[in-house]
Amino acid sequence: EIVQYSSVDEVAVCNLASIALPSFVSDGAFVFEKLHDTVAIVTRNLNRVIDRNMYACDEARRSNRRHRPIGIGVQGLADVFAILSIPFDSPRARALNREIFEVIYYAALKTSCALAMEDGAYETYAGSPMSQGRLQMDLWDTAPTLSKRCDWGAIRAQIATYGVRNS
Repeated sequence: EIVQYSSVDEVAVCNLASIALPSFVSDGAFVFEKLHDTVAIVTRNLNRVIDRNMYACDEARRSNRRHRPIGIGVQGLADVFAILSIPFDSPRARALNREIFEVIYYAALKTSCALAMEDGAYETYAGSPMSQGRLQMDLWDTAPTLSKRCDWGAIRAQIATYGVRNS
């Protein structure tokens, strides 16, 4: 299910950051705790950008403040595989890739939910798939990994209570 929105009152915007994954490799291992902490900082900072940004037009400001969209990307995944001597097409590379992105999504949700506890959910949260308890993996009909790094039950319960600050 893909939702695209257009309006004469809004211009779609998104606030983006990119994380350099090689900086999380240490002593031959990927340091997920550091990644989680960095994503939390990035999420808080992107949320601040929404309120402090200069906008070219009122429609962009209105859209950004109503929906509070953020996007966190990465760079250097292939470098991580090379540093760790993992063949790019191996099951180990696939598992590491999935776990990295799962930790990023989890940390962003956890932080955005904490922000919602402080300042409320974003204006158009009600009625969104997430407000109905549907996270990205639900929309893609896939299950999270069995990693103990992410407590999906706990974050789902928090989101059900407080929502999230960012779409």
